[in-house]
Amino acid sequence: AVLQDGHKRKLRTMQDVLRDSICPTKGRVFVCGLAMDYCVRDTCINAKALGMERVSIVLDASRAAHIPGVGAFGSGFLSDPDQVRASLQKHKVDIRYTTE
Repeated sequence: AVLQDGHKRKLRTMQDVLRDSICPTKGRVFVCGLAMDYCVRDTCINAKALGMERVSIVLDASRAAHIPGVGAFGSGFLSDPDQVRASLQKHKVDIRYTTE
């Protein structure tokens, strides 16, 4: 997201950077972070929707949303891991690890 605080920081959205700086067929996008089952997954899907052909989630550099005592998928996990993986595969997002 772009910070709107009155200062000219020349910050841009992911869409701007991808559109202006990366060749959709040759460039690669690696995504990692917190809320793998929400924010990270959605960022991967959005990059694919913008035309990026080579989008990867770095699985061991990402963590799913977790609230202890809540959620039906293990102790505190909010999303079904099989559904998260299926969603990534449906959108042709590569699953990578930092050791690759």
